Amino acid sequence: MQNKTCMGFTLGILGVLFFLGSCGGGNGDGWTELLANGDFETGDLTGWTVAYVPEAAGMISVIAATVSPLNGYRMAGPAGGTFYALSENNESYAGVLFQPFTFPDGDDEVAVSFEMFVLDNSGDGPLDAGEIAYGGVEPNQHVRVDVLSAAAGTFDTGLGVIKNLYLNVDGYEPILPYILYSFDLSPDLESGETYMLRFAQSSNQDYLFMGIDNVSVKSR
Repeated sequence: MQNKTCMGFTLGILGVLFFLGSCGGGNGDGWTELLANGDFETGDLTGWTVAYVPEAAGMISVIAATVSPLNGYRMAGPAGGTFYALSENNESYAGVLFQPFTFPDGDDEVAVSFEMFVLDNSGDGPLDAGEIAYGGVEPNQHVRVDVLSAAAGTFDTGLGVIKNLYLNVDGYEPILPYILYSFDLSPDLESGETYMLRFAQSSNQDYLFMGIDNVSVKSR
């Protein structure tokens, strides 16, 4: 099995490109990892929190398989190592995966990177109803990734969003590759403050799959 090296295509660079050879912990250049279990190599969701809109028909899990557990669709598998996180629905669904982090006092640089694929079985996405929901809204078929304030609600898409990093789908292919996303958050965050990195899925049209691996928030 391959090591935790960076795969996929580089997309969405804001400011300086940040992705330090390793997707894991800190190294000798002064960067400190602020997240726990960003590569999901514990084999579970240790360090992360999952929340669902009530009665959502889907789940977020950590798997090693290349077949989705709910629907049996072929997936790309992990971007590296053994495990990755997968969100999927078998009917209408909305759910989020998030982890808080604190930008340490005295640091002045902070950056986020992750590898992700978003497979939209409907072929109609992205459809954004403006909220993380599936019932009582317009067609809603998308994934979004946000940095939130500490005071934001779990499903907040308004004032609690400090920075939106992704709101889209990647397309509909039999097996989509991972895409690497890297963002410099230094202009947007204040040292000494706590924030939340959130991955969210809304799907009320057809199956939607969000695969996540090698998530990192680092500062120095």
